[in-house]
Amino acid sequence: MELNEKIKALRTERGLSQKELAAAIGVSDKTVSKWECGRGGISLKVALELAEALGAHIDDLLPVGAVADKEFLPQKISMSILSKIAFAFASALVAASLIWMAALTARAYDERMISGWLHAGFGVLIIAVVSIVFVVRFRPDSVIASGFCRTKEPRVRSVYNLRRAYALTGETVSLAACVFAAAQFSGVAFIAVSVNNAVSIYVRIAVLIGGLAGVIAFHYLKFAKILRDEKIIRKALDSGRLPE
Repeated sequence: MELNEKIKALRTERGLSQKELAAAIGVSDKTVSKWECGRGGISLKVALELAEALGAHIDDLLPVGAVADKEFLPQKISMSILSKIAFAFASALVAASLIWMAALTARAYDERMISGWLHAGFGVLIIAVVSIVFVVRFRPDSVIASGFCRTKEPRVRSVYNLRRAYALTGETVSLAACVFAAAQFSGVAFIAVSVNNAVSIYVRIAVLIGGLAGVIAFHYLKFAKILRDEKIIRKALDSGRLPE
């Protein structure tokens, strides 16, 4: 049973209206309605308050043992709003590269066009690989759920945080695709304006190094937040009571 279904089932079982539940945790009834329809995210703090308002243990909302219970595992990487925007931007850069190369080739074909089409082709490959990544299922004990490092035991076990880790993976992949697409687009641009090849290479390397460093920092900072929340959930589950 999904989180939104659990919220509705527990609320109905307790005889609460959406408005009454909303008042108990300090949100609007529209927010509760969105949750029950599976729209909108729920922060850890609100999830804890929600469990308390429903008279339930947090484990009723955020089940653990996700590694063992396949019912709760994400079937594929989630595409958050950030993922969609980043992927759309990367796709736009690749499309622009293809259109630009088509225009240049139609005007005058020379040996520079070969290099340009190789750049554009690399961009298409990037988009294809990222598209495949978003439909492939990853095991929770894989490198994805472990924050870029393999361990014997996954660092994330609660379904709530496991799904956040999957969504973060999608964001990381999409942002990395943007960096690579930007590098290949700059390659096409330099060919179009006949910039020195050495300068073109240095600029693309700088774009790749700087961009990927930013993406990795983004991933680790957000994953660190997930791990902090995971500790809070585990502590609450171990103690059998909600943290104050």
